[in-house]
Amino acid sequence: MDIEAARAERPWEGKGHDRLVLMEDIGRFALFDGASQAMASDIAAATFREQHAGVDEFSLPFLNDVFALIQQNILRFGDNLPERYQHLKGQISTTGTAVGIRTLPNNHNSSVLEYVHAGDSSLWMFDHDSDILRKLTRDEIIGNSPDNCLPNTRNWLGALGHRLEQRLGFPLKTGRATLALFSDGVSSYETQEGSLTKEKLEEILRSTDNTPGSKATQIIQNSSIKDDASVIVVEVEQ
Repeated sequence: MDIEAARAERPWEGKGHDRLVLMEDIGRFALFDGASQAMASDIAAATFREQHAGVDEFSLPFLNDVFALIQQNILRFGDNLPERYQHLKGQISTTGTAVGIRTLPNNHNSSVLEYVHAGDSSLWMFDHDSDILRKLTRDEIIGNSPDNCLPNTRNWLGALGHRLEQRLGFPLKTGRATLALFSDGVSSYETQEGSLTKEKLEEILRSTDNTPGSKATQIIQNSSIKDDASVIVVEVEQ
């Protein structure tokens, strides 16, 4: 299995809360978009890296367990805020989406796609064999729109109401797939002014001529939402 990944970012003035983690050698990738300040996304990214330090592709931690530890670390930090940050109490939280491509130890020609998710960042997969684009995540935020949004929920890491859900994933049966993981600053709702549309995303990911870096850059260029925008594009071939 071959994995190639790249990132692109557009920080917004006065924000800069997005944190990206790319671990191409073990097939693990994550994006965190902190609320209020970057403190929660910093904790999340550091915890994600620490939990993957020194592991190989056959001893990877469960992504759900990593997110459970991130939740604990953010809540612990929020309970012991320095005096100068007391006005932010209860606001130290972050969205988070992580994806992993795991090769099965008994079959090197078979892989599993795993992911975990909290909030309104997005994970998409374009299957080049079937020519189908799928959104794998649902937006877990307050509201009833779009159709894939969970109503009356703010399911963010660090939020007291966060529900930890395991996305065990599925066999990656396609010979080639392109994954796109991006923050809500790229596209949360397609109807939002400046959002990247599904049609444009499909056009970018379908391309067999462009590199992951070029695709990530194009995704950013096709979004003009007034917010941080961050993208990870992962090409998987087996």
